[in-house]
Amino acid sequence: MANQKETSLYIGTYEKQGAPSIYTLSFDEETGAFAEKTANAEIELPSFLIVNAKRDRLYSVVELEDKGRVAAFALDEATGELQLLNEQPTEGGAPCHLTLVHEERVLLVTNYVSGNVAVYPILEDGGIGPLSDLQQHEGRSVTERQEGPHAHCVVAKDGHIYIVDLGIDQIVQYGLDPSGPRLVKKASVTVQAGAGPRHLAFHSSLPFAYVINELNNTIIVFRYEAESGALTPVETVPTLPADFNGVSYCAEIVVHPSGRTLYGSNRGHDSIAVFAIDPDSGRLELQQHISTQGKFPRNFSIAPGGRFLVAGNQNSDSIYSYRIDEENGLLAATGHSIEIPSPACIRF
Repeated sequence: MANQKETSLYIGTYEKQGAPSIYTLSFDEETGAFAEKTANAEIELPSFLIVNAKRDRLYSVVELEDKGRVAAFALDEATGELQLLNEQPTEGGAPCHLTLVHEERVLLVTNYVSGNVAVYPILEDGGIGPLSDLQQHEGRSVTERQEGPHAHCVVAKDGHIYIVDLGIDQIVQYGLDPSGPRLVKKASVTVQAGAGPRHLAFHSSLPFAYVINELNNTIIVFRYEAESGALTPVETVPTLPADFNGVSYCAEIVVHPSGRTLYGSNRGHDSIAVFAIDPDSGRLELQQHISTQGKFPRNFSIAPGGRFLVAGNQNSDSIYSYRIDEENGLLAATGHSIEIPSPACIRF
């Protein structure tokens, strides 16, 4: 009975070569408590992870600034153990985000430093085939961080693929030609200069999308057109309290499976901002700021069933769990935490 209340949690970190870098935790879905199961040290700097739909493969970036790589692992769901299948170069610097598309037969990886997007076929055994396409972004924007393109996130929806580029203040829309496979550019949306768009989340059921901006600490609400993939801005809201005067940078953004609540992380203010979503307009209303009880919350994730949120503090080596109120989406600390070195990504 106890096993039915537990799920596995995979933690990517900024640990270097030779040290445990991907951790598998068990997570108690009744209490929000953690326990370490296994640790894997076969790759370094696995700062972003994804798990496939069958939950038998895990893919990770290797965020080296000069010669980035991407890795595939076989995943034993029962034990949480990982076995490295293979790696491929990303032909760019600091790969930081990835996703599977085309019925999980194609892998897309964004390279932050070099501002390009790598495309790979997925092999029969779940390994990563040789690079089949590399799309290079061009341009710059107005801040020192935006001296060139910095592709930060890749998200797919209804056959449309979106690359969020912090360096050029754009969300670039692509289609996929599976015969390559390769990306085909369709359109782009430019946001406010200096905003630094970082991550994109779609509403679970309504025609809205949300982009969190790292540099000016805001979230943009977009209306989404499923047929064309077009994104039309609706409003922009701040993620920080009006009286906060310190330095902070936004990071992750997640829509609750219920579709009623949106969460965003603030690194510096060290908080999760909680917003109610208007079902008619998609607009956001701030409900709460809650401390992550540590420093620099880079990433967080919502547990299956939507009852818990787990946040990782990169600069204080800690992960905390929060109970989610079923009625209003507000967060309350469970009192449960675990020490993990420089946690960068959390995946159930």
